[in-house]
Amino acid sequence: MNRKSLLFQALWRRLKTEIDILVLRNYERFPDDLGNDIDCLVPAESRANVLQICSEVSQQVNFSILKIEKPNISLMTVFFADNCHSGDPLKLDFFSDLTKGWISFARSEDVLNKKTEYGEYYVPDLTHEAYLLLMKELFMYGRIRTRYIERFSIRYRDIDFEKVYALSSGLISKSSVKYIKDNYQSICQLRLHPKPTLRNIYRPIKIIHWLVHRVRFLLKQ
Repeated sequence: MNRKSLLFQALWRRLKTEIDILVLRNYERFPDDLGNDIDCLVPAESRANVLQICSEVSQQVNFSILKIEKPNISLMTVFFADNCHSGDPLKLDFFSDLTKGWISFARSEDVLNKKTEYGEYYVPDLTHEAYLLLMKELFMYGRIRTRYIERFSIRYRDIDFEKVYALSSGLISKSSVKYIKDNYQSICQLRLHPKPTLRNIYRPIKIIHWLVHRVRFLLKQ
């Protein structure tokens, strides 16, 4: 096991005992293959504890926190540098909301409350995992990128759309979810930009908070 994997394992074992946390996706080859970054979901009120744990554990295994970024109100990214060897840092993304901009496509507490286990890792319910990746891809690209087609065709083939309707309720229009359901078996051809509900779009306080946080981050760059 390489040193970045050793750091992640030490972090995970501490985080999962003290924080309500799960790994959102791409965990099947952990800990040997961590990919480019690791996406985790945590409650917003836990982020200070997350940072404290990251600081303490990284020191214990001779890593240091290279930098911390907060590109928007829903995301905190922590970069870890190996004090023994040069190389690419380990990058962990801690999401506290499941959003595109200020628009939510799932409630974090719903996903955390239904988390399951994959080996020693907490991960989303399989239908929740598929839905979250689907929304991320459709909001960003209007389609599922080729790199994920096999995953949807095999691992996510038999998801429960009753769970999808429940998770998206009040956030994404039922017509968008129905269109996805009707075209799910030919997902490589699916083209859609999901329609949020009007209540989800027009939330002035959340819009202002998101914009202020985003502008602050950009001004620091």
